[in-house]
Amino acid sequence: MVPHWSWPDAAAQAAACVQVVRLLSSGAALGRPARTLAGISNLRSGRRGTVPVGNEHTLLCLLVGAGLDAALCNILDPDLSRVRDGIRTYIGP
Repeated sequence: MVPHWSWPDAAAQAAACVQVVRLLSSGAALGRPARTLAGISNLRSGRRGTVPVGNEHTLLCLLVGAGLDAALCNILDPDLSRVRDGIRTYIGP
Protein backbone atom coordinates (compact mmCIF):
# COMPACT_ATOMS: atom_id res chain seq x y z
CA MET A 1 0.00 0.00 0.00
CA VAL A 2 1.41 3.34 -1.02
CA PRO A 3 0.64 6.08 1.55
CA HIS A 4 -1.54 9.08 0.91
CA TRP A 5 0.42 12.32 1.38
CA SER A 6 -2.05 13.45 4.06
CA TRP A 7 -0.70 10.80 6.43
CA PRO A 8 1.56 12.35 9.06
CA ASP A 9 4.27 9.76 8.40
CA ALA A 10 3.78 9.56 4.62
CA ALA A 11 7.47 9.99 3.78
CA ALA A 12 8.51 7.17 6.11
CA GLN A 13 5.71 4.96 4.79
CA ALA A 14 6.75 5.69 1.20
CA ALA A 15 10.33 4.72 2.03
CA ALA A 16 9.04 1.48 3.54
CA CYS A 17 7.06 0.79 0.34
CA VAL A 18 10.24 1.15 -1.68
CA GLN A 19 11.94 -1.38 0.59
CA VAL A 20 9.02 -3.81 0.30
CA VAL A 21 9.07 -3.59 -3.50
CA ARG A 22 12.82 -4.23 -3.44
CA LEU A 23 12.39 -7.30 -1.21
CA LEU A 24 9.50 -8.69 -3.25
CA SER A 25 11.02 -8.11 -6.68
CA SER A 26 14.41 -9.52 -5.67
CA GLY A 27 12.93 -12.69 -4.20
CA ALA A 28 14.33 -11.95 -0.76
CA ALA A 29 10.88 -11.81 0.86
CA LEU A 30 9.26 -14.93 -0.62
CA GLY A 31 12.19 -17.01 -1.83
CA ARG A 32 11.36 -16.18 -5.46
CA PRO A 33 10.72 -12.88 -7.24
CA ALA A 34 7.18 -11.53 -7.10
CA ARG A 35 5.61 -9.08 -9.52
CA THR A 36 4.72 -5.74 -7.97
CA LEU A 37 2.12 -3.04 -8.63
CA ALA A 38 1.68 0.36 -7.00
CA GLY A 39 -1.10 2.93 -7.25
CA ILE A 40 0.54 6.31 -7.78
CA SER A 41 -2.38 8.37 -9.07
CA ASN A 42 -4.20 8.79 -5.74
CA LEU A 43 -1.29 9.88 -3.55
CA ARG A 44 -2.41 13.52 -3.59
CA SER A 45 -6.21 13.06 -3.74
CA GLY A 46 -7.86 16.03 -2.10
CA ARG A 47 -4.48 17.72 -1.60
CA ARG A 48 -3.49 18.63 -5.14
CA GLY A 49 -3.05 22.28 -4.19
CA THR A 50 -0.80 21.62 -1.21
CA VAL A 51 1.32 18.61 -2.15
CA PRO A 52 3.69 19.02 -5.11
CA VAL A 53 3.16 16.71 -8.08
CA GLY A 54 6.89 16.04 -7.96
CA ASN A 55 6.27 13.80 -4.95
CA GLU A 56 4.40 11.36 -7.20
CA HIS A 57 7.11 11.52 -9.84
CA THR A 58 9.89 10.95 -7.34
CA LEU A 59 8.15 8.03 -5.68
CA LEU A 60 7.48 6.43 -9.06
CA CYS A 61 11.18 6.68 -9.95
CA LEU A 62 12.22 5.20 -6.60
CA LEU A 63 9.75 2.33 -6.91
CA VAL A 64 10.84 1.53 -10.48
CA GLY A 65 14.45 1.56 -9.31
CA ALA A 66 13.49 -0.91 -6.58
CA GLY A 67 11.98 -3.27 -9.16
CA LEU A 68 8.36 -2.18 -9.57
CA ASP A 69 6.67 -4.01 -12.45
CA ALA A 70 3.58 -1.85 -12.99
CA ALA A 71 2.03 1.36 -11.74
CA LEU A 72 -1.47 2.81 -11.81
CA CYS A 73 -0.92 6.38 -12.96
CA ASN A 74 -2.71 9.29 -14.58
CA ILE A 75 -1.65 8.86 -18.19
CA LEU A 76 -3.19 12.22 -19.07
CA ASP A 77 -0.66 14.07 -16.89
CA PRO A 78 1.96 15.39 -19.38
CA ASP A 79 4.61 15.74 -16.67
CA LEU A 80 4.13 12.14 -15.58
CA SER A 81 4.36 11.05 -19.22
CA ARG A 82 7.75 12.78 -19.43
CA VAL A 83 8.86 11.00 -16.25
CA ARG A 84 7.74 7.68 -17.77
CA ASP A 85 9.65 8.44 -20.96
CA GLY A 86 12.74 9.30 -18.94
CA ILE A 87 12.52 6.03 -17.03
CA ARG A 88 12.17 4.12 -20.29
CA THR A 89 15.30 5.81 -21.59
CA TYR A 90 17.29 4.05 -18.86
CA ILE A 91 15.52 0.73 -18.35
CA GLY A 92 13.51 0.18 -21.54
CA PRO A 93 9.76 -0.25 -22.08
